Amino acid sequence: MPFHTHILRCNDGSYYTGHTDDREHRVTAHKAGAIPGYIPDRLGTN
Repeated sequence: MPFHTHILRCNDGSYYTGHTDDREHRVTAHKAGAIPGYIPDRLGTN
């Protein structure tokens, strides 16, 4: 099963790296704040 690496630039100028085998699901989850940790901390959604 292939995996994809992603690098996101956050509003505070920091970078987040990760990997997934389902890009659409991961992007949707990040935008919804459904994945706890680094991204929601930067978006103020937690």
